[in-house]
Amino acid sequence: MSFEITSVSGGVQGGQPLGDSFEITILDDDCPYGFDNFVGTASVIENGSVGPYNVTTTEVAPNTLNLDNFWDSGISMDIILVPCDGSVIINASTPAFGDPDGTVVGTGTWDDVNNIIVMDVTITFPAFNFQRDEQHVYTFQKGRIISGKSLLKSAFKSKKYNIL
Repeated sequence: MSFEITSVSGGVQGGQPLGDSFEITILDDDCPYGFDNFVGTASVIENGSVGPYNVTTTEVAPNTLNLDNFWDSGISMDIILVPCDGSVIINASTPAFGDPDGTVVGTGTWDDVNNIIVMDVTITFPAFNFQRDEQHVYTFQKGRIISGKSLLKSAFKSKKYNIL
């Protein structure tokens, strides 16, 4: 996309102070995204092999989710989903395991098409001289999940079929 400025007003002259050409970036600050895709129950895998275990998420403020079972430990913490750029902000104080100074910090990404949040975090508990870097992948299921057996029962419930 390009723009051509053909006239200016208010005492501004072309070429001053920006020069004869410059780049303008326009950000869409109200881009739509499927925030609701991330409210509910997620299946979590840590570091590609630990899990899965469930985490329930609830919306606690605009773009902010509370995770009720971070690290499969019952720790509750908040994350922020940044609209438009697909990033996640993780900067939580997590007093747990007897350490009032525990923290979880990091970055992440969200994908509302595939209903996935990926978080790269550093978990620190200074009282125990503990620090570890981890990746957590949250996968959210949307819609009703029907097992094959349930699907067959509902499909054949009120009709008689002859199987040859």
